[in-house]
Amino acid sequence: ALTGFYLALGLLKPEQPQITQQQLSPEEVIQGAYADAQRWQRSTSEAGEADKTLDAKALYKLAMQDLPSSLQGTAMDGSFRLDGNGRLIVEPSVVRIFEYFMSTIGEDSLETIIARVKNLIEAALPDTAKGDAHLLLAQYLDYRQQQGDLLQDSAQLGGSPAELRETFKQVQQLRRDIFGSTHADSLFKDEESYMEFSLNSMELNLSLIHISEPTRRS
Repeated sequence: ALTGFYLALGLLKPEQPQITQQQLSPEEVIQGAYADAQRWQRSTSEAGEADKTLDAKALYKLAMQDLPSSLQGTAMDGSFRLDGNGRLIVEPSVVRIFEYFMSTIGEDSLETIIARVKNLIEAALPDTAKGDAHLLLAQYLDYRQQQGDLLQDSAQLGGSPAELRETFKQVQQLRRDIFGSTHADSLFKDEESYMEFSLNSMELNLSLIHISEPTRRS
């Protein structure tokens, strides 16, 4: 049950193999992703009336080339959407694209995977949205790294509802620290509502058990 809780929080990924042939540390990859985001955000501010359309053909053509064996023959999960100003809409479907490619860790190095995602962003999105996508990618990588550290600390705790709720609060705060409140709500609102319901149910069940114990003893 405890493992299922962490899986639902996104704190635990089942059967994650070790990254192989990695030249840069995860921290260096994250720093590079943030640097790319900053460069593209400057370019976005100068885009003016540049093309603001999404190149779906390039998106899917690029996504399906040079994939590792585990993704061969699969359909890319997730999608990009743009608002009326050609900016990226931050929503769970974008993160699903990142997760789709990150599932190949162990077959490819982290650098190779991130390069593949960046190439996808470059080919599929207009300049007005590239900065948004690169920033979200950097934040996503940062979040994955920090949530792993959080999981290690949380593993030292027990599985009581109070301890699980504390872990949940820490995850919520981490998301808002990295993505900002607005985007964290957009990305995780449904998941957090479900986790709140689950925790409330656990606490209620525990309370009922405590109430019934004196009755059974008498």
